[in-house]
Amino acid sequence: DCTPLGAGGETSDIALAWTAPAPGDYVFSTHGSAVDTVVSLIAPDCNPTRELACNDDDGAVRTSSVVHTLGADETVVVVINAYGADDAGQVVLHIYPSP
Repeated sequence: DCTPLGAGGETSDIALAWTAPAPGDYVFSTHGSAVDTVVSLIAPDCNPTRELACNDDDGAVRTSSVVHTLGADETVVVVINAYGADDAGQVVLHIYPSP
C-alpha cells in the first residue's frame, strides 16, 4: 500500500535521477532514516502518473524499500517523501543490486 507522491503534506519531496550501471534488480531503500518515509520510482520524464514502483513502510519498520528491474544505462527518478508533516529529519538512501 503506497501513499501518492506529494502526500507528505508540508514536507518537501527529495528527487534524484539514478542510472543503472548494469541490467538487474535493484533495491532502493531508506532503512536507517530518522523519519517515516515513502519511496517512489518514476519515469525519467518526472511524470508522476508514470510511477514505476512505490513503498510506504517496509514490513514492521517505518522506512521504505522497493525492488525494481532495470536495464543497463536505464534511468529512473527516485522520490523520497516524509509520510507526515511532522516527519522532518535526516533521510538515507541506499541503492544496491538485489541479493
